[in-house]
Amino acid sequence: MNQPVLITHYRLFVLLADLTIWLIFLWIKWFNPLEFYEIIRRPTVLYHRYKAKGFRVMFARKLTTHLLWLLWLSIYFASGQTAYPQWPFSRMLLLFAGWYLAEMLFFWIAGKFHPGWRAFRYMRMFFTQYVVFWLSFLAFAVVFLWIPPRWAWMAMSLAFVLLGLQYNYNVLKIGYLEWNIRRVYIILYLCTMEIIPIAVIVSYLI
Repeated sequence: MNQPVLITHYRLFVLLADLTIWLIFLWIKWFNPLEFYEIIRRPTVLYHRYKAKGFRVMFARKLTTHLLWLLWLSIYFASGQTAYPQWPFSRMLLLFAGWYLAEMLFFWIAGKFHPGWRAFRYMRMFFTQYVVFWLSFLAFAVVFLWIPPRWAWMAMSLAFVLLGLQYNYNVLKIGYLEWNIRRVYIILYLCTMEIIPIAVIVSYLI
């Protein structure tokens, strides 16, 4: 398949994935309008609602979050494969999937012993929705403004990193101050579940 045809299929894929993401958010807005506006404003404001609601997270909420995340990752890795066909993106995708499953397992086990980690997981789910909401618009813009795939992938990567830094600053600060998670445990979490997996994945690009 030649490059122009590949780019055309890639743009169609991004369009369909973005439309699916936006339809899910329309569904959230229709049934939970207050929650929707809190998500698009700033996810950390949901902390006080979380305290009022307790530790329960509905199965539909978990399923929706995972679906949104998988849609965004499919856009991101398709962008990378189009921009850099020589890079091992299939292996990177498997590493990313393993990392994601390991994090879910960590939060499930940690939540059994410390309620703060259950709160952490709750905030993480809403932050994932916040990230996907804004990144879906960015992906649509950089792909359909006829920006070259390489620059489109770089723009999405930069936005992803910046939003991740915002998450680590805001949510981890709340985790330390409000949820009584000790700072050493937060540092261990960052090293083992965030920094090391990302370093391994990035090593495939160097």
